[in-house]
Amino acid sequence: MVMAKGKIFVVSMVILTLVVVHVCAIATPHEVEKQAKGGGEEEADRILALPGQPKVSFQQFSGRVIIMSLFLISLIAMVNTGPGCSSVAYGASEEIGPFRINKAGSGLYLNKFSWNTVANLLFLETPAGVGFSYSNRSSDLLDTGDLRTGTTPNHLERAFI
Repeated sequence: MVMAKGKIFVVSMVILTLVVVHVCAIATPHEVEKQAKGGGEEEADRILALPGQPKVSFQQFSGRVIIMSLFLISLIAMVNTGPGCSSVAYGASEEIGPFRINKAGSGLYLNKFSWNTVANLLFLETPAGVGFSYSNRSSDLLDTGDLRTGTTPNHLERAFI
């Protein structure tokens, strides 16, 4: 079944909104200091520590991203390919994120090659149903193939640029 372009856009934006709830935005100390001077709304999204996390010199946030604020900070958005590969479970914890999962699976250790030292990191789970993402409409889970996945970069580009 082929969806109209307008419907694909609306469905993709709904999915992007749901996915952003599961965003892990890890800020550099300099950027956090700049954001902290602007207000306290980000405090609700602060992650004090993850299970098994070592002590760190940076702050972590998870939650919704206000798109208009993204232009003020360096941002790397990562969407793992697949479909079906979690950006949070794989991209954040095995590739460019600040932590790696230890071999026993009982804790975390610092990733000395993390990219959060040069920019804020945004890990997106897409399409709905992949990784830690979800949808409250089961119909969103029916089309998780190339058509749905292929539209994600276009919608991200329109939203952020």
